[in-house]
Amino acid sequence: MKYRTGIGFCLLFVAAGALPAETIVRGPDGVFIGERIEQSVAMKAGQKLTVKASASLSGNLKVTAGGGVCRVVYQKRLKAESRSVAAEYAGEITVEAAANPEGVAVSLTAPNRAAWSGTNDAGRVEVEITIPEGSDIVLATAYFDINAIGPFREVMITESLSKVDVENVTAGTEIKVANRPLTVKHARGRLAVTNQYAGIKLVDVYTGDETGLVSNDNGEVVIESYRGGIDVRTSNDRIFGQRLFLTGSKNRVKNTSGPIALAFDSLTTGKFRIANQFGAVTITIAGRTNAAFICRPAEASRVMADQMSMEPTLVYDNRLEFTTGGGEAEVRITTKEEGNIIITGSGKAVGGEASDE
Repeated sequence: MKYRTGIGFCLLFVAAGALPAETIVRGPDGVFIGERIEQSVAMKAGQKLTVKASASLSGNLKVTAGGGVCRVVYQKRLKAESRSVAAEYAGEITVEAAANPEGVAVSLTAPNRAAWSGTNDAGRVEVEITIPEGSDIVLATAYFDINAIGPFREVMITESLSKVDVENVTAGTEIKVANRPLTVKHARGRLAVTNQYAGIKLVDVYTGDETGLVSNDNGEVVIESYRGGIDVRTSNDRIFGQRLFLTGSKNRVKNTSGPIALAFDSLTTGKFRIANQFGAVTITIAGRTNAAFICRPAEASRVMADQMSMEPTLVYDNRLEFTTGGGEAEVRITTKEEGNIIITGSGKAVGGEASDE
């Protein structure tokens, strides 16, 4: 049973009297669909788009870079028992775009106690926003799947409980999500991403002198092509990275339960700390190696190093230390409770060709 306060009724009555009723049609899937409505607001490159949504409202949000203004196109999708009920739901959803000193703010609103509830009824809105290239975006849309394709200067997503895909960011990416997958592609500059109970995937990331922060809880971390510094943490899932070229002195990869597998293009500079509590650590180096390795596997586990010219400096029970090349990079690998450490090189040290040893 649905309830509406007298004040809410009066507000809706005034709105209905001020605006023409929105046309609602039933789609082929039985869901009612509102009109496709467009708004445009002046916006310059380098300004900020801010989008906020009520917690009672869900949908899809797509933000793309292109054009010289902020263009907002939206359409309501309403799951209801009849057209009249769908029209009632549509009246509770508002989309407003307005200029502000920083750029443009878009509000996606519905009452905190919306008329729809459960799984049989729903009020959603599909939103597409286009803004000038090189702008910043800040999104707080907890229950909207997000697809953002730049080039943007900076992207900040402060809260999301839905799927997030972000692509082509030139200066900084900061995203906090939970329960749904997060993917970031072609990102440059500052990086800080957080998830829990779902995966994080990074593709083609370059942080320069910055150390990228990647934190997950009960979810995997997959990295494909990364250059710069990195600090990765997760628990109860795997960490997998390939085509890595890490620099700086603050690189760390840490897991509590699950394998760590990292493949480096080369390993010649920087400092690395790799720690796992329950699970193996596997390191593969495709190019040249110039590093000092300090390996401490868990009791009853072992260290295996192959296909590299090495000079052991300490061999003792469950501890192995060795250098290859000039030992410029420093790599410390630890498994605490259980897990082997496996290191496979290319047979190439700095300044040398492949070795037959």
